[in-house]
Amino acid sequence: MTTGRLVSTPISRKELRRWTDEAVRRLDQGPRPTKRTLHKRAAAGAWNRLELVEQLGNTGSEVERAIRFHRAGRTSRFEGALERALELFDLTAADPRWHGHRCQEILRAREEFCRLFFDPDVPPESAEGLRKYFYGFAHAARMLHYRRQSRG
Repeated sequence: MTTGRLVSTPISRKELRRWTDEAVRRLDQGPRPTKRTLHKRAAAGAWNRLELVEQLGNTGSEVERAIRFHRAGRTSRFEGALERALELFDLTAADPRWHGHRCQEILRAREEFCRLFFDPDVPPESAEGLRKYFYGFAHAARMLHYRRQSRG
């Protein structure tokens, strides 16, 4: 799980990359006990039973909330959504089925998500790009759900 870092001053892309590399090293060491787990059922193993599109679709919901609350200036709501999104990114990246190029893509999406809020040079269209990226997973997850229902 992530310990999370909120910064009050802009950080460089190099520093953001260093933080991401630290997170990857922590994931490689296995799960650590944390003070607070937000998604208790997911952390207990339910998350690893979901398909990748379902995991990223759910992560995308929290990403969307964080973007919306940040734009609206709702700090406490934003911080909650940020923390939940980072936890879901970490749970997804820790899933042993996605190691290799899939894990790299998950961590790259996590990095871009963090960049939205902590990089002063982020392009304005980055938020919309992340929204579109995660919308595809949410749509695919919904279609998977419908196919499962139709089979009985």
